[in-house]
Amino acid sequence: MNPEKNNECCSSHRRGGVWLLFISLVLFALALYVTFRPMESYVDLSIVFGWIFIFIGISKIFVSMYRYASSWGWYLAYGIISLALGVYLVAHLVLTMEMLPMIFAFWLLLQGSFVMSNAITMHPRSGWGWVMTGGVLIVIVSFFLLFMPALSLMTLIIWTAIGLYVAAVVYLIMGIKSMKGKCHKE
Repeated sequence: MNPEKNNECCSSHRRGGVWLLFISLVLFALALYVTFRPMESYVDLSIVFGWIFIFIGISKIFVSMYRYASSWGWYLAYGIISLALGVYLVAHLVLTMEMLPMIFAFWLLLQGSFVMSNAITMHPRSGWGWVMTGGVLIVIVSFFLLFMPALSLMTLIIWTAIGLYVAAVVYLIMGIKSMKGKCHKE
């Protein structure tokens, strides 16, 4: 492999890792917000979720620009879907408030599936098991919300915080692994 191309690849891979770390920090901040301000109005929660989708969509699109692995297309598709859904949720708050538990449950299911897919592609590297465990935990949380729609707002807030904490840790692990990734030498 050409050393210049290798350095460019490593640099791009590390920039993608920085974006993953940034996603982790924002998810952690949002988890803290949900944890310590649980009685905020339901409208505010709906707006926050819409903006979460917008932020994650934009971030995933940026991550896809720096990924040369086979998963770049999944990052791009996931980013576009999240961005479109976020814009829709912010624009239609009444519908968002009515459907928030189901919307969030499906988003967590998609998020968990995406994380498990990343774990499979990471498999030979250390840390892939933690990423897989995080993905499985996110999917389990999503099933709690999907199959128990009559849960109260407080339960939604608790599960939201748990899901955001798990997602933040998983993205932190993926970002660190991406930044420490080994580049090809020839």
